[in-house]
Amino acid sequence: MGWGARRTVAVIALLLLLTGCGGRAAEEPAPAKPAGHNAQDVAFARGLIAHQQRTIEMARLADKHAANPEVRELAEELEISQRREMAVVTGWLESWGESPQPASDDAGGAPGVMSEDDVRTLGEARGTEFDWLFLSMMIEHDLGAVTLARQQVEHGQNADAVALARTIEKSRNEEIAKMQKLLGNS
Repeated sequence: MGWGARRTVAVIALLLLLTGCGGRAAEEPAPAKPAGHNAQDVAFARGLIAHQQRTIEMARLADKHAANPEVRELAEELEISQRREMAVVTGWLESWGESPQPASDDAGGAPGVMSEDDVRTLGEARGTEFDWLFLSMMIEHDLGAVTLARQQVEHGQNADAVALARTIEKSRNEEIAKMQKLLGNS
């Protein structure tokens, strides 16, 4: 090999060395990390489950105790939507390696969750008294869910959980307006 050929090979080798062997790997972005989560995401999910469980418990009473068919219909809608949300949120907690149950029996300290005594009182009511109690309690309950959702939007890390929190804030405010209207009619 002559001097010119050796010089060409040396230049090509140097260029390959300087460009990382000529591959595109250096230009490709690192793969995206899977969606992470933080303590707020876990608290939100657990608090939401506490809300959902209590809503379902209260909604089941409406079938036999409510006087107003609109209250029964609302309760049925609430139960269906809460079961769907609960399945999603439970799945997140399990995928994060977290227990879906709060550390204690206090409903995880979630704002607005009705107590067992409240549910017992509701279960003893009948007719229009039930309707009024159910709607009043559910408004307070939903206001707590709105607070929980706002905390998630402000402090959560997981994009899916934050998106659900935004949806919950909107849907619960719509439910509150509907329940306030029903209260005005009772």
